[in-house]
Amino acid sequence: MAEEPDSPITRVDEGIRKRVRVIDGQRPWGSIDTGVSRQGFRRYRLVVFPPGISDVERRMLRLWRRWPIWGATVWLVTVIPFVGTPNSSMAVIVATILYVGSGATLFVMLGSVRTRVRALSVVLISGYSNPVAAAAYAELKASAAVLCAADALRDGGSISPVQHEALWWRVYDRLGRRTDG
Repeated sequence: MAEEPDSPITRVDEGIRKRVRVIDGQRPWGSIDTGVSRQGFRRYRLVVFPPGISDVERRMLRLWRRWPIWGATVWLVTVIPFVGTPNSSMAVIVATILYVGSGATLFVMLGSVRTRVRALSVVLISGYSNPVAAAAYAELKASAAVLCAADALRDGGSISPVQHEALWWRVYDRLGRRTDG
C-alpha cells in the first residue's frame, strides 16, 4: 500500500528530512567559512572532516563545532522564563547543567573523531603583503576548489562516491602534511 503524497506520515518524514539536512550542512566533507570586516581583514577557514566517517558522526561533529552557540541558546531559553521568579536560581543551575552536560556528552561520544578534523585558517589584511598568508590562501583556494569540483562531479554522475572520497582523502592528507610539518 503506497502512501499518499500529502498524508500525515509523508509530511512528518519530509519535516525530519529537512531538519537533518540543516544539521548535515551543504557539504559532506566539512565547510568553507569566509568573513570580511570593515577594518580590511578577510578571514577564510576550510574545515575538512575525516573521510570515511558515518553520517551520524558527521552530524555530531557539526553539532560539536556549533555547541558554544546552540548550547548558550538553550541556556538562555531555559533561564529567561524564570527571571524575576523565586525559581530563577534553580533555572540557572538547570540551564548550566544542560549546557555543560550537552557539551560533555558530545565530547565523549565523538572520541577520536573530533581530534582528526583538519582545518586551514587564513587572515588577509588589505594593504599588507604577507607571503606566508598568501601561500596559505592559495592552498586553501586550491583545496576548496578540488572538494567543490568533486561534489559537482559526483552530483552530476561523472564520478562515483568512491572516487569522490578519494579526492576528499587527497585534500585531507595534504592538510595533514601542512599542519604536521
